[in-house]
Amino acid sequence: MSKQLETILPIWYANKDQFKWALCTIIKVTGSSYRKAGAMMLVNDMGQMLGMLSGGCLEKDLQKQATQCWLVGANRVTNYSFTDDSEGWQLGLGCGGDIDVLVQPINQQNGYLDLPNLLAKLTNNEHVLYVQNFSNKLSVGNICMPKNSKISLLNQLDLNNSTETFSHLIKPVPTILVCGGGPDAVPLTNILHILGWKCIVVDERVGYARKTDFPTVSDVRKIPFAQLHEYPELKNVDAIVCMTHQVNFDAFSISFAQHTKANFVGLLGPVHRTTKVLEMAGLTYATLTKPLSNPIGLNIGGELPESIALSIVSQLHGVLEGRSSIEKTAEQNSCAG
Repeated sequence: MSKQLETILPIWYANKDQFKWALCTIIKVTGSSYRKAGAMMLVNDMGQMLGMLSGGCLEKDLQKQATQCWLVGANRVTNYSFTDDSEGWQLGLGCGGDIDVLVQPINQQNGYLDLPNLLAKLTNNEHVLYVQNFSNKLSVGNICMPKNSKISLLNQLDLNNSTETFSHLIKPVPTILVCGGGPDAVPLTNILHILGWKCIVVDERVGYARKTDFPTVSDVRKIPFAQLHEYPELKNVDAIVCMTHQVNFDAFSISFAQHTKANFVGLLGPVHRTTKVLEMAGLTYATLTKPLSNPIGLNIGGELPESIALSIVSQLHGVLEGRSSIEKTAEQNSCAG
């Protein structure tokens, strides 16, 4: 199951009053760790764990820490340090880091740590700043709403951290629009599902974009590519992957992408084909408002649909997380070309 917060919060919310729950958050990391500050997971008194903070080293001990929180009704901050005689070493914490984890009881008395509000904002595709008080006096959480933009949230992040609070930016999971519902789109959507990302598949052709072929995708639509602009919600996606294998359909998709909020636009196929696609769309490289990745995907080798899907998602992930660039030459990618 995906460890995305947006995925596990609905499970908690449906059972929030059935069990005792605790929120575990990494609030400080020195050195290496499996996950970074801001990572969160939920545990309950039935031993259920939603999410992970490590590769399995800390989770059982965090269950014990949660039990103590329920007994005293207050927060706990536990340090796991990688030294020969430390508790972290004894637990098998092998990343070599020093980690502080905040454990907070979740109940009606503390407003469920404002997690229902957090879930609502993430579901509405909003970035939020979540502030947690880790003093032993209070067990609260609250959301600082953005005033203007995501940048204002980052400014607030610097202002809100103190000796007794931890603030971190929580982003909604990315939404990917896949233009083309052929067989090679199936492994792509399966990988996106494993990541916990949202996915929309569109195609107008008979025998394509059949819901039975995309069991992991909740939003599969029969839409003429020339009419994509008539669906405003499709303009709010984070990335667009064009893989119809037909020049005219790709042209409609690329043209539509120029008027969306997408931070990534990728086209399957060799560079010489792209010229035809752009000509049919009435575009040139100079008039594109969105950087175009073509051929889409990283050069990881392989030519099967599963390998191509992996290369596409790898590049998508890097770009959306700010770790890599869209721009590259055709020679850099033989897999998705």
